Amino acid sequence: MRLISVTGNRNIYKYFFVISGKDRVVYLSNDARSALEACLKVRSSKARQIFLVQKGPLTGTPLSVRGIQKRIEYYARESKIKVSCHSLRHTMATQLLNADADLATIQDLLGHTHITTTQRYCRVSNVKVQRDYYKAINIVLQRTLPIGENAFETVKRGLTNSSLTN
Repeated sequence: MRLISVTGNRNIYKYFFVISGKDRVVYLSNDARSALEACLKVRSSKARQIFLVQKGPLTGTPLSVRGIQKRIEYYARESKIKVSCHSLRHTMATQLLNADADLATIQDLLGHTHITTTQRYCRVSNVKVQRDYYKAINIVLQRTLPIGENAFETVKRGLTNSSLTN
């Protein structure tokens, strides 16, 4: 991962990286930004690569994707947590989707070319399905009910109606 440039405006910083041969914009929280800037200030290398090997014969060279995977595997074993780089990507995508992020936004963040790839990554929770249903049906009912009728109350009444249990 090589840092290309940094742009910032009102606590929103965009870090442009080359990842797997593609330019990517990476949005960082204030904590992550501060940690990255502090790390870059104290390290002896002026390389534009962000993650460098810290010891051994390859010290100072860019950490490979496999090197990152091996570190995650090591820390997972040490903490007895079942986790991988891949599961972290799936979790992030699912959490964003469940927080109502647009699928196209998630696609862009993951760097997917095709939206179908992103759809496979995301696991929709029942809570999100339920929330989306009530939101959509409320809009439909507002369009079809007489003026003054509260659509949400109508939906709730319909769900508790004994005719639905037959």
